[in-house]
Amino acid sequence: KNKGGLKVGIFADDTALYASRPSYNQTAEILQGGLDDIHAWTDKDRTRINASKSENVVYTNKNYVHVPLLFSRGPIPHTFRARYLGLIMDAKLRWKDHILTKKKQIELKLKKMYWLIGRRSKLKLKNKVLLYKSMIRPIWAYGSQMWASAAKSNVKIIQIVQNKILRQIVNARWYEKNTDIHAELGVEPISEYI
Repeated sequence: KNKGGLKVGIFADDTALYASRPSYNQTAEILQGGLDDIHAWTDKDRTRINASKSENVVYTNKNYVHVPLLFSRGPIPHTFRARYLGLIMDAKLRWKDHILTKKKQIELKLKKMYWLIGRRSKLKLKNKVLLYKSMIRPIWAYGSQMWASAAKSNVKIIQIVQNKILRQIVNARWYEKNTDIHAELGVEPISEYI
């Protein structure tokens, strides 16, 4: 939906209002108008929305003076990152928070699966790779179309984790190259996969 520059994204019970204008004040004015319309509708429908569970994030590299957005006379908390549909988007869209969160999730999953794909596992190599591709890779791959624009140093964080896992899968020696291991297992490097 597009009403005077306001866009609304709805997926299940997640709703996002967003707008883009040359100045912060113009954008805030459009968003406030949309919030007022939603409040009028929910008031008429006798539905309550908790403003404190909402987030107000400004995605810009420019300096700005924050104007509080109000919903039902209460301010929407201003934050510098938001979680939407499983992605953590920081105000500068650098994606580091998202990538570090994914790294932790991968490490937790790896601990649970180490007995299957670790160095001492008796499972066949092709089955270990299949487990990696089906159980671990989806953790970081989700939303990669968005966060792939992150700095190379941030994307490298996930590449290092993948290198570590693949080295465990094949019980690699210190002198074996990561590129050779990727080629042997048929697993693309992160940037190539994305």
